[in-house]
Amino acid sequence: MIKCKLQKTREYTIIPEKEKERLKFGRYLNSTYPLPDFGTKKWIVAANIVLEEEISLTAENLDEITERCVEFLNTPPPSKHKRGRKRTKLLYGRFEEKPYRTIIKERDGKQYIQVFLVTDQRKNRAFWGEGPKTNYLKKRKKRS
Repeated sequence: MIKCKLQKTREYTIIPEKEKERLKFGRYLNSTYPLPDFGTKKWIVAANIVLEEEISLTAENLDEITERCVEFLNTPPPSKHKRGRKRTKLLYGRFEEKPYRTIIKERDGKQYIQVFLVTDQRKNRAFWGEGPKTNYLKKRKKRS
């Protein structure tokens, strides 16, 4: 596992920044993707991953780093309760081990990874929007 975190983003990047603006960790994508069970059991979230450790990002080690980072994001935070009676929930939901797409980006001299993560939650308060509901992919029953 590699320690990393999701970078906070604004809801609309075109509009100028405000002083006190709500920030979340990514956004649900409303495009359709060629995934099995997309729109019914799986949705895609776009997010930026910032590494907490100093690791050089290259095209060769990008897949391995993102998989280890997603593994770290899928671990629940430590419990705040002393006796551990209450289970801790994941902050961002459960992500699949392999992201749909990964890209190395750079801003202000710092590198980060832009990822499209596949999740099993249609709506999560940590992300902007909600995943699309695609019922039209189901087979219809024939009338007799």
